[in-house]
Amino acid sequence: MKYIHSNSFIYILQICKIHYIPSDISHIIFKHFINLSAQIIIDSWYNHILIHNINLVQIISHLSLYMTYDNFGMPYYYYNLYDKKIGITFNICYKYMDFKICDIDWWIQRVTYAFNSLNICVDVNNDNFIYNYNAVSNFSNSVYIYRYLNNM
Repeated sequence: MKYIHSNSFIYILQICKIHYIPSDISHIIFKHFINLSAQIIIDSWYNHILIHNINLVQIISHLSLYMTYDNFGMPYYYYNLYDKKIGITFNICYKYMDFKICDIDWWIQRVTYAFNSLNICVDVNNDNFIYNYNAVSNFSNSVYIYRYLNNM
């Protein structure tokens, strides 16, 4: 990524003045300089959004989501906490998530899907289950702490 320093603009004006470049051409050079600077900012912001939100939504959307029914016949969704991919995915989300640019309620729903699995899990001493539970708990804590601090 290349950066344009504000001093570059001063140099452009000096060059235009030294070489007697007409004002309309120097105006075009200035507009090009501003557009290039704006494009760098736009690209940087898009990359930030891509890394800290869009990619995370895509990887969590690829997780297998299961459905079962509760005692009252109402369906509920859950992730299989015996699958190692759940913990890996939530650890990645925990590491890269920027809560200022995401929908907290959507992420809380995903955490709820993970915790719904606790109604089905029998072997809580399974290594995959422990790993996944810790990963989801860490992510859940960060989501709820962010939500709490922003609702004060």
